Amino acid sequence: IVFSDEQKRQRLEAITHPRIHELALSRFAAEKAKRPPLIVYECPLFFESALDKKGFGAVVAIVCEESTAITRVMKRDGLSRDAVLLRLKQQLPAKEKAARADYVIHNDGPLAELEKAIQSLYLVLTNA
Repeated sequence: IVFSDEQKRQRLEAITHPRIHELALSRFAAEKAKRPPLIVYECPLFFESALDKKGFGAVVAIVCEESTAITRVMKRDGLSRDAVLLRLKQQLPAKEKAARADYVIHNDGPLAELEKAIQSLYLVLTNA
């Protein structure tokens, strides 16, 4: 419903986004107190929710071609192509996310390539 009705989507986000943000901040504080080498926050609507203005140390965008994303979401969630496109329409294009991120990982290949790229970036981000 919310992916085909802009007003309902905005209403849902007005209810959920502040609470999600509040929970994330409290979770960050708890994790930060443990002094880990890295804290990761995965958020599909990061830029759309203006979280890039909240002082994160670095933003990583993991992006793929739209056709790859469509195929993966259809398979993962059992959705039709049209249903996936409605969801993707609510997000910034991958190219824009990549342009706004501090680091970009391209995820069009096999899982092993993604894992290797993430491990490499982890070493960079933790200065290991």
